[in-house]
Amino acid sequence: MNGFICGYVSICSCCHNIEPWAALIIGAFGSMLQEFFRRTMKKFNIDDPMDSISTHGICGLWSVISLGIFDIDNGIIYTGNFHMLMIQLIGAGCLLTLSVFLSFIFFYPLNKMGRLRLTKI
Repeated sequence: MNGFICGYVSICSCCHNIEPWAALIIGAFGSMLQEFFRRTMKKFNIDDPMDSISTHGICGLWSVISLGIFDIDNGIIYTGNFHMLMIQLIGAGCLLTLSVFLSFIFFYPLNKMGRLRLTKI
């Protein structure tokens, strides 16, 4: 089921202006990205019991970037111009920076107060 959700998340930002074949590629690649990052996070013992980071975070970033690649009007595949892709990469970087910054502001004090993790039952 995560594969379907990842496909949906991966196609969300660019569904308005892409071809159906591109939607299949974007969704399939998003599912593969999610599985790779899910396994990587487990390997490094990063706790994400619902796979939210890999499902919504990674696939959401891929969705933003894929618009610069597959967009019918401005995408690199159709125009050969990197302008839209660079705009999307800057936007993805800003979203990532904002997310890390706000997460740090919220979770660091909780960690220092000992309220971030619950004790095992």
